[in-house]
Amino acid sequence: MILKGKPFAVDFVWKTSAAEVAKALEKTIKKYNVLVYGDKLLNVSYSGTYITIEATTEYQRFRKVNLEKFDEKAHLGMGEYNVVRSLENLTKKDSNAEVTATEEGYFVGKEGFGTYSFLLHNLRLPTSARTRAFGINQDETPIVGAKYNQYTIHYCANRGVLGLNAVGDTVKSVTTHVFYVKSDLASDFEAALAKIGTVLAVAPGTKTPDPGIVNVETLSQEVAQLKTQVAAKQDKLTAGNGINIAGNTASVKIDGDTLTASAKGLKVTDGKFTE
Repeated sequence: MILKGKPFAVDFVWKTSAAEVAKALEKTIKKYNVLVYGDKLLNVSYSGTYITIEATTEYQRFRKVNLEKFDEKAHLGMGEYNVVRSLENLTKKDSNAEVTATEEGYFVGKEGFGTYSFLLHNLRLPTSARTRAFGINQDETPIVGAKYNQYTIHYCANRGVLGLNAVGDTVKSVTTHVFYVKSDLASDFEAALAKIGTVLAVAPGTKTPDPGIVNVETLSQEVAQLKTQVAAKQDKLTAGNGINIAGNTASVKIDGDTLTASAKGLKVTDGKFTE
């Protein structure tokens, strides 16, 4: 880990066992945080012969981690450090829970979404006007440790005859409004939104659907429902008595110039059917 161009390096003396080394190294790293760097840069813990090093924020990244051993006889007694174990020797895990005290590995964290840190870095700049006592909009300041859901509302309004394409050209305006609601209040907020519009769930990192784009799947379901409703209300035509039905086609048998009684409502004029 590099801090202002200086690598975070810790020297330690090898003990009689690996468990003693892990215990001593944890204490040494904690001392270096305060005495050498003046700030806590790493979280460190140990269990048995395993030592776990963790970044303090999701924005920190370990680009290079080496466990080196000093060889005092190298270079005619001048000595050098040789890499014994490095980050490349470890297996990348899919979650932080998989990096345990019984298995080696590393996990690359991701920036949180809707967290206090996320809102502070992306939406609420920590200026003195916001962080000072009695700062502006204090009631809108994110709560430390809380999680928030993002809601994007597309509002369309008729603006009247303002268009220039033709006489009487009407115009509509669409504005976008983004709200961050505390997760334990999300259900009440969604219930209020459902009374005035449709709430679509969007996974973090994906693009918000354009309100002007038609959802084909939803449209197909609505059409199917309409067909079912229309079919239930209309008079059904059944086969028999001179009427033949094949798929979506119905045919009526003609006896000479007349139709059977079952074809009531139709008549023949000059050999053509009319209603």
